[in-house]
Amino acid sequence: FKRPIHLVAHMLHPMWREEATFINPELMDAWMSYVEKLYSTLECDILFRELHEYRNGTGTFSYALAREERSMMTPVTWWENFGGRTPKLQALAVRILSQVSVKC
Repeated sequence: FKRPIHLVAHMLHPMWREEATFINPELMDAWMSYVEKLYSTLECDILFRELHEYRNGTGTFSYALAREERSMMTPVTWWENFGGRTPKLQALAVRILSQVSVKC
């Protein structure tokens, strides 16, 4: 990964949501670095709570359909369908996962 945004995109990609992702110090450092640059302290607090819900697969992320569709839908479509109860995280995920990737 070249930049923190790439690591954050990895964390928010529904197909790669696994516990190891969220205990990886490099990924969590990238998350902290990225969100603290863009959001206020209050917004960071909300994002952390919403990330916790995503990480633990609770709320709408606990639905069997959400788990099944992770590999069937594009990441952006998945977030649009299942991220509604975590609006700040949903907006961040859609924004980051909508970016075009190019090989540098």
